[in-house]
This record gives sequence, C-alpha cells and structure tokens, in this order.
Amino acid sequence: MQCKSFTGYQLSSVGIIRLSRFEITMAKSEANNKPILAEDDATFEFERKRNRPERYDRHVAEETLKAIKKIDKVRVDREARHHAKRMKGKKAQVQKEAAKELEQSIHMVKAPAVLQKEHSLTLQKVYQKQTEDRMVE
Repeated sequence: MQCKSFTGYQLSSVGIIRLSRFEITMAKSEANNKPILAEDDATFEFERKRNRPERYDRHVAEETLKAIKKIDKVRVDREARHHAKRMKGKKAQVQKEAAKELEQSIHMVKAPAVLQKEHSLTLQKVYQKQTEDRMVE
C-alpha cells in the first residue's frame, strides 16, 4: 500500500490556507484508507477534557500538594548530589596546593624559638595592653 504525499495546506478561493492538526490527521488517515472516527480516538477525547477546568476535589488538591513537596525535595537532593559530585576532588586539590605553597615559602614562617625570644610577636602582650587600656578608661 502506497502512502500518498500530503501537505498540511489546502487551496481555497481565498488562497492557500493551513489546515488544523485535526484536519491534517483526518486527511492523512483517509489518504491511507485508514479512517479515524473522532469519537473512537482516545487522543481527541483527552484534548476535549483538557479544555474544561477541573472540578475542585480536595483529595486531588491534597495529593497535588504532597506531590509538589516530594518534587521539591527530589530537586533539592539532586542539586546537593550534583554539587557534591562536582566538588568531590576539590578538598584534596586545595590541600595539595596549600602544602606546595607552604613548601615553597617555608622560609617566611618563623620558628617557635624565635617567637619565644621576641615577646613582642606574641598575642599575649597585645591582649594585656588592650585590657590595661580598657581599665584606664
């Protein structure tokens, strides 16, 4: 069985007009000798139902709100997993870079023996001066 070529356009007295999706579907089925009756096709019934507003049902509303909460929880969990996956090797990389930096500039770090000799470098003296200043005021 051969399928006739069909376009979604029709020639009329006004000019060339575009057919609706329903008309295109019906015309194609008739061209292939497989007519579709609109009342038998479930898709057309579904489209008819979509055009009417849903009647309020508290059970449906309750289930919808529960579903929204579940969907939101799933979305948040997925975002957290995605972030954890992206940052998986970041901590080790940062530690490795810090160790490399410390190794390169170890000469800038003062030894504890030097800190004990020079009391001005310790935090204890600074703290004592601040407390004395507050007492005077």
